[in-house]
Amino acid sequence: MTSVLIAASVAGYLLPSRHWSLIATLLDVLFLALLAPSVEGRLGPVRFLGLCALGSTLALLLRTLAFSDSTTAALPIACGGATVAALTAYIVMFPRGRVFTLVLVPFFAGVVELPAALLLGVWATAQLYLGIAG
Repeated sequence: MTSVLIAASVAGYLLPSRHWSLIATLLDVLFLALLAPSVEGRLGPVRFLGLCALGSTLALLLRTLAFSDSTTAALPIACGGATVAALTAYIVMFPRGRVFTLVLVPFFAGVVELPAALLLGVWATAQLYLGIAG
């Protein structure tokens, strides 16, 4: 199911009517690939699909309520909602989870173990910035 969710995110970007940033899509795909398999493994594929469907539905409902006259493509919004649901489930299920992460800074490159909550904070901040920046 994680692979299907990643494929849907990429498809949402590739559609001709896209209104979604490549960077936002790549961040979603990266974080889904890192964290969603753990959630799917704990919930099982059917419950994981239900969780992602609920996240997608809520995202579309919020989009409709907030921007009823919006022409923004629905698929990227739905994929974003599924991503948020999967990542939120990860932090609830694994509050002390740690992720091996490649860190690239000037004069240093290495793999370090970081708290998943920190990575999710980076993801949320990047998404917020990209949303504001347009």
